[in-house]
Amino acid sequence: MESRLLAFHNDANQKDIHLKNLKIWTEKKLIPKSPTEIAEKLLSNVRVFEQSDCLIENFELYPEKLGLPLWLAFLIRTINHHNSKESSVNQEHSEVAFYKNFLMSCKVGTDYSKLLYKWQIYLLTEIINDVAYYDEHLIPIINLHKKALSGKEVRIKEWNDQKEQLENVMNENKNHSDVTYHLRRAAFLSINEVIDIENSWTSSVEAIVDAKMKEINPTEKPKELRQTIWKDIMAELLNYLKNWD
Repeated sequence: MESRLLAFHNDANQKDIHLKNLKIWTEKKLIPKSPTEIAEKLLSNVRVFEQSDCLIENFELYPEKLGLPLWLAFLIRTINHHNSKESSVNQEHSEVAFYKNFLMSCKVGTDYSKLLYKWQIYLLTEIINDVAYYDEHLIPIINLHKKALSGKEVRIKEWNDQKEQLENVMNENKNHSDVTYHLRRAAFLSINEVIDIENSWTSSVEAIVDAKMKEINPTEKPKELRQTIWKDIMAELLNYLKNWD
């Protein structure tokens, strides 16, 4: 019998320890860097990978250390990539508040593995308002997520068949200004998160944000709007974590 992955390994003390360690990391993060440190980092020709001393940023360790599934780890990785002060246009340390809220929202002893399907359904059906952008290539993938969420078995072949069909359609139409293109890309990535999460380079949420930007097509302050979209999705993720049983 396959063992379940339980948040914080069903140990409230572990959650408390992770929150305390995060508080220490946060306090260090907020210490302003000197002008010399900033200049040295910007001007250096050497780029050295440094493993983060924040557990939440060591994404491959989520199952072992946090009792959380990899799909959730790589979703946080994508969020971090687009919202961290170090890696985006964002001028705030959004991870400082978000990481704490993320840990607080994860309930001790909860298995978040199947929340993946509900999350993908949310992204693929509730972010884009105009149903005209949905076509016959998206609906079967949404239905597969619904089937998996209900507890019914979805064979790998079913996922792969839909992935292959969608990939062919996307190769025929690479109009990046089209909302439907980004919706299809989100659906494609959502399948990867189910069948090949360890080799996924990003999450479907990235494509959904792009799709929403194309749907709104802002003429002013696009960066601010993109950040707002991200913040709304991040807040919704926290709600999903709190309410999942």
